[in-house]
Amino acid sequence: MNISRGEILERIRKVGGHVTEQRVAVMEYLASVKSHPTAKEIYDALQSRGIKISRASVFNVLNFLTKHGLAREIKTADESHYDAYVDFHPHFICRVCGKVYDLDVSYAGFEYGDLPHKVEQIDLVVTGVCQECLRDQGSTSRTLSKN
Repeated sequence: MNISRGEILERIRKVGGHVTEQRVAVMEYLASVKSHPTAKEIYDALQSRGIKISRASVFNVLNFLTKHGLAREIKTADESHYDAYVDFHPHFICRVCGKVYDLDVSYAGFEYGDLPHKVEQIDLVVTGVCQECLRDQGSTSRTLSKN
């Protein structure tokens, strides 16, 4: 998802936030990656790019972005991952490697346009074993286990 710097500034201002270099840096990074990084991964990536930001600032910026709908938090068993793409799309979380993947909306089979309510957010998370981990385990089974 590519968002221009100008659009990032506009989005932050639109929600009533102060534009800070830290907010812009975190948002630019999130918008530039297809993965769903953790706060630590975001911190490490920004440090490697020479951006001076503390770990606490990364957490504070992520809290601001998620609170104002500029990013999504995807919680796994161990930690939170973040996504700049906030439109409805389901996620798949691999219980073996912990990676988070976007799923095509057509997999969701969910229509919310006719609901008599104002939908503000939908979180749909599918948990299982990703293709890579299945391959590593020597398994090709993609069916639900009955436990």
